[in-house]
Amino acid sequence: GSGKSSLLRLLNRLLEPTHGELLVNGHQPAPAHTASLRRRVALLQQTPVILAETVRANLLYADSFASEPVLPADQDDKHLRTDLDRVGLQHIDLGDAAEPLSVGQRQRLALARLLRSQPCILLADEPTSALDDESKRVVLARLESLCVDSGMGVVLVTHQRFTPARVTPRRLRLQDGKLQDA
Repeated sequence: GSGKSSLLRLLNRLLEPTHGELLVNGHQPAPAHTASLRRRVALLQQTPVILAETVRANLLYADSFASEPVLPADQDDKHLRTDLDRVGLQHIDLGDAAEPLSVGQRQRLALARLLRSQPCILLADEPTSALDDESKRVVLARLESLCVDSGMGVVLVTHQRFTPARVTPRRLRLQDGKLQDA
């Protein structure tokens, strides 16, 4: 109730500020650049949005927003399989229906789909709140790996204790509308 989710929505321009300004690299982005900003600053929501399609179609959905194809068509399945493996979905087939997947599997599928657009910053809004312990471990390990191995910025909003092994997080608290060191 303090505005954490609203802050993330402001950061990728799903919401516009009612007062003040939001600067990116010291400049206010033009409204025409919102789509480009959303590709660079991606939002992983608490409740994953999954298409009533196959796992493959859900992964390829991210490609529909790219200005150029992410991969040549003849390499898609190999890379899609790797995308699933990286989020602990080794036992899920690309041709499986996505809707019957568990909440944890759906969240990991949503993460894999989001990462196909290669954002610079990932905003993660309580991505593990409804997950079992194994799914939480996989998602948090992948987020940490993105920071360390890819240099991606990750903003993680969570009520749960997260103690990464390979990165020192900066912990902030949103209180009375202001970010403060925790």
